[in-house]
Amino acid sequence: MENRDNILGAEILRHFTQTLRGLEAVLLLISFGADVNARTEARHDYRSVLHYAVLSGSVPIVNLLLKQGARVNFEASYNKPTPLDLAILKGDLEMVRLILDNGANLDASSPIIGSPLHMACSEGIPNRLEIIKLLLERGANPNIVIVGEDNSPIKPALGEYLASNEEPEVEVVNLFLKHGAEVSCVQEVKEK
Repeated sequence: MENRDNILGAEILRHFTQTLRGLEAVLLLISFGADVNARTEARHDYRSVLHYAVLSGSVPIVNLLLKQGARVNFEASYNKPTPLDLAILKGDLEMVRLILDNGANLDASSPIIGSPLHMACSEGIPNRLEIIKLLLERGANPNIVIVGEDNSPIKPALGEYLASNEEPEVEVVNLFLKHGAEVSCVQEVKEK
């Protein structure tokens, strides 16, 4: 994965996804053969050019990269945030929609961060309700079982939402239930 040309290409494209005139520069680099699927080295989490374009918030650059064949899905062993996860964390509804329209796997998951739906349930996500609604309407599995790093299951997305939000919104809970979220309660009894 750490081919020097690939890393250099990723670094150059990454830089231009974050500049004011980035669209023109990225288009020029692509016309000269820059690899839209180039990835950075390990210290940058093997992120793709698309990761950085999403972080920049530039819908035109993301759209260009996608039209040029940038991958939205990664190998199962990639347990870092995907471009979809980053768009969700930014609360960028337009970007989330664009990435989903280009085939992002709604149920791609990591033993560390869960699924995109888990990400959307985190407290402090801008446009959280709209993003959760979009993910569920597009078919995200509210009952997906994800095994964590310690080989124990991660809470389902609804459980994660309830656990990570001090004041859960009834509307969000209703959305989950409407889309088939299972409700199960396990109470832990502690001896005194």
